Amino acid sequence: MDISEQSVRAHYGEIIGVGSQWEVTRVEVSHREQRLEAWVKWKEGVAMLCPQCGRESPGYDMLKERTWRHLDACGYTTLLHARLPRCQCAEHKVLSQVPSWASPGGRFTLGFERHAIDVLDGARSVSAACKLLRLDWDTAWLIQKRGVERGLAKRTAQQTDYLGIDEPQRSGDSQPQAARRASVARQKSFGKGHSYGTVISDLTHGSVLEVVQDRDQASATQALNALPIEMRKGVKAVAMDMWKGFANAVIEVLPQAAIVHDRFHIKGYLTKAVDSVRRSENKTLKASGDTSLVGSKYQWLKNPVNHTEESWESFETLLERNLKTGRAWALKETFDQFWEQLLEAKASEFFKQWFGRAKRSKLEPIKRAADTLKRHLANILTYFTHRITNATAEGLNSLIQAIKSNARGFRNFAILFQLGKLDRKPSSTHSFP
Repeated sequence: MDISEQSVRAHYGEIIGVGSQWEVTRVEVSHREQRLEAWVKWKEGVAMLCPQCGRESPGYDMLKERTWRHLDACGYTTLLHARLPRCQCAEHKVLSQVPSWASPGGRFTLGFERHAIDVLDGARSVSAACKLLRLDWDTAWLIQKRGVERGLAKRTAQQTDYLGIDEPQRSGDSQPQAARRASVARQKSFGKGHSYGTVISDLTHGSVLEVVQDRDQASATQALNALPIEMRKGVKAVAMDMWKGFANAVIEVLPQAAIVHDRFHIKGYLTKAVDSVRRSENKTLKASGDTSLVGSKYQWLKNPVNHTEESWESFETLLERNLKTGRAWALKETFDQFWEQLLEAKASEFFKQWFGRAKRSKLEPIKRAADTLKRHLANILTYFTHRITNATAEGLNSLIQAIKSNARGFRNFAILFQLGKLDRKPSSTHSFP
């Protein structure tokens, strides 16, 4: 055999990392197709070990040739071909040898999968990553899915004190989520560009733990049950809006966890009540020729700190008119002081006084909102023990929508791949249990 040819084979064996049990028997390079291919076979006389127990076992037969994609060499697409031998273990019967360069059942070498995950992380889109990696769309998604499965299998030891359960909103959608749940008949698919779905977030580590496509109680229960048992046992509290389905799911799956109704969802609920007052009053005023509320919607919905000097002057003119909308807005803004209380007892007393003012306001939307808050007061006051909000989940919403759009529909593993903070890469070597 030619010495230079032996050197080339040995060289590519080292690059690919085939291990001491294998040898490269042939290398072919196509400059026209920019492709390098290497053929590998099990070395004669090398003992086989059972993949289950590691016991030395006699050879049985050889499987059909398989192909793995490897890291590019000098810019050339590199493919690895081999027939996997099978051994016959006395305990586990006939099993194929696990190649040192790939995971069981994988279509890529370990090195290529690690590299592909880095590219998928850094690329602006999956399509861009596909061009860089010279992969088709489905193959890129397969790599993401395998990475998520690998990461979830390693996540069993992760602990968290606080979870958030939420329904991701579309960008720019300020309507309170509870209002969008008013009719089950109006449910839309999370996979068709709509916002509906259930996301479980780890508020301690700022990551997404689970995503399911629907947003009913059964889906929330399913999502919580998908978490590792030890993680579920350690949860102290869960932040959520005031929808009963989420609360029931937490009571069923995490009976030890406190329910904390999210302050930002409550703010949105009160904001909706203010807007309801504005719409009604605007209709009445317009009937008498008064257009002072026309076009003022976002002035009432805007956070006061976001007003410019010019817009605040215009808004103050409306406030000075003692409109019903102004009184509703004042009650909504006053409720912010509830969250500033240092003790639960003080917060409870503040709510009692605010509730009385709201009920005496003669503003029906505000009165209904106050009644709703009173019914949920026990799980609102839990904030003063745990002081958690769904701000983390809300911050992930825009990222989830971008991923969903990039994924061309609902793929929960795509969201977990990007936002799950999982250890997705394969290890460099395999070992027996």
